[in-house]
Amino acid sequence: MTTTPRATTTQPPPGRGNGQPPRRSKPKCGQVSTATENIIVDDEFEALIPPLSEEEFAGLEKSLLNDGCRDRLVVWRGHNLLLDGHHRKKICGKHGIPFGVVEVNLPDRDAAHVWIIRNQFSRRNLSTFQRCELALKLEPLIAKQAKRNQVEAGKRYGKGLQNSAKAFEPVDTRKEVARAANVSGDTIAKVKVIDAKADETAKAKLRTGETTIHREFKRITDAERKAEQIEAVQSAALPAGKFHVIVADPPWSYNNRPDDVTHRGRCPYPPMTVDAITALPVGTLAHDDCILWLWVTNAHIAEGHAVAEAWGFTVKTILTWGKSTMGLGDWLRGQTEHCLMCVKGRPVVNLTNQTTLLHGAVREHSRKPVEFYRLVEALCPGTKVELFARQEREGWKSHGTERGLFSTEGPGA
Repeated sequence: MTTTPRATTTQPPPGRGNGQPPRRSKPKCGQVSTATENIIVDDEFEALIPPLSEEEFAGLEKSLLNDGCRDRLVVWRGHNLLLDGHHRKKICGKHGIPFGVVEVNLPDRDAAHVWIIRNQFSRRNLSTFQRCELALKLEPLIAKQAKRNQVEAGKRYGKGLQNSAKAFEPVDTRKEVARAANVSGDTIAKVKVIDAKADETAKAKLRTGETTIHREFKRITDAERKAEQIEAVQSAALPAGKFHVIVADPPWSYNNRPDDVTHRGRCPYPPMTVDAITALPVGTLAHDDCILWLWVTNAHIAEGHAVAEAWGFTVKTILTWGKSTMGLGDWLRGQTEHCLMCVKGRPVVNLTNQTTLLHGAVREHSRKPVEFYRLVEALCPGTKVELFARQEREGWKSHGTERGLFSTEGPGA
């Protein structure tokens, strides 16, 4: 339990109510320390304090030079360890500016940690992420106090007795941490993930408000999900056997703002590099006489030719899907998608009056029109397999981590 600072000037922050951070206020009257030259800066205590930006530090320095040090430094009584005023002490020491000191009584280092952290919440320049970082430093201390409460209640009242709760209210650590930062428990949970997995560049942007907690959390979780799916695709065994017809719809990679979670044209699936697609042993699935239908986007037609060649096929023509509605695009709004018709050997093709233009309604993202499957089934007899499939199809082998995403379709459907 902390005690009231013994001084007449600078005050530790009382609460403002309504979940708002505390304001600095004046402690009750007491004695001001005169041992300013013996103040000790504890590295562990100093590390609890969010640093000032260069602009903020310069502003504080200018204020101290113009007006002097009006707020006293706060030290732990009996230990002379600095609790508040690290930046002011540094500037005052540099310029020889006199300052006062106020002391507070604290029972132990844990109490000192809590005092320092809660005192920092009074700073108006803290971003939400910085507030959460501070609150998470309180978490082990709150958890320790909650454990002490349980132990003490058990000693005094015995286990399972209801009246113990009246004297020692249980502490919900997660709620207390969120309350300290004045955020939701969900936000605290996201910051925990960011703290563990984000790099320092991302954290620096969060501290300055250049990005948001939600955006960075989504970037991390999306990257993990994509990595898991790519690993699953690359490690999954391809179907056994040789096939007369292969349909492949690879997850082509786009470099247009890939990390911007707010970009409306952002790729919703985990992409693969051209090298990774090329390295897939698709050629081992091909019958000596085989047709490959390789889906490509407008931006990947050239890469599609290279992939088909690497898999052992020769591109013969391009089927173009004219979509029922237009989509996004950087130069022109996209309303087409293409499928390279590639051959190996001398496959059988039941050609009648089929053309290079396929009309079909747009369905879910990346789902190909049912008219395409009708065309392939009419043109190409023999065994069939679909790679990177998002649905099962009767009479076909399906391969891919999302093959159950859409309902099964039957022949001619």
